[in-house]
Amino acid sequence: MFKYIKIGKALKSVRSNGAMAASIYGDFVEDTINSKAIFIEIDGLNVPFFIEDIECEGNICYIKLEEFDSPEEVKKYNNSEICLRESDINWNSKQINSISDKSNFEGFEIYDINSKTSCIIESTEQFPQQLMAKTTPSEDNKTFFIPLIQEFIIDVDYINKKITMSLPEGLL
Repeated sequence: MFKYIKIGKALKSVRSNGAMAASIYGDFVEDTINSKAIFIEIDGLNVPFFIEDIECEGNICYIKLEEFDSPEEVKKYNNSEICLRESDINWNSKQINSISDKSNFEGFEIYDINSKTSCIIESTEQFPQQLMAKTTPSEDNKTFFIPLIQEFIIDVDYINKKITMSLPEGLL
């Protein structure tokens, strides 16, 4: 059984040949370029679509899939999550230089080395200043917002879905 990693989102159809524009999270652009297929979740299943051609400008990629020949065929996948198989990702090349490019941390564990506590990310929300992790309620039924900023992050383990952080005293 394959494990799939969300690496971006289909934005809209572009060009008359059925290509789509997709926003790819910063660290996964190179993996997308090197892949033979992307996977789009349809009715709970990750369906493969084979890449015919791909061009990227920053984190926006223009992907022509073999299955589509017109904008109308692509349109129904607008705003769909795009995934790659975990085995198609070069984990050794991953850096956390642009964490704000990623909003795919749902379900990750945050471990704070200072307080020796951990919590699970329920969702992420983009605030004007930075990306914030909304945590699941603790034993006392409190939800916390934790800033996902480079200064606090020590390590991100994508495989085990764990973010090790050094948070200011009292944040948790």
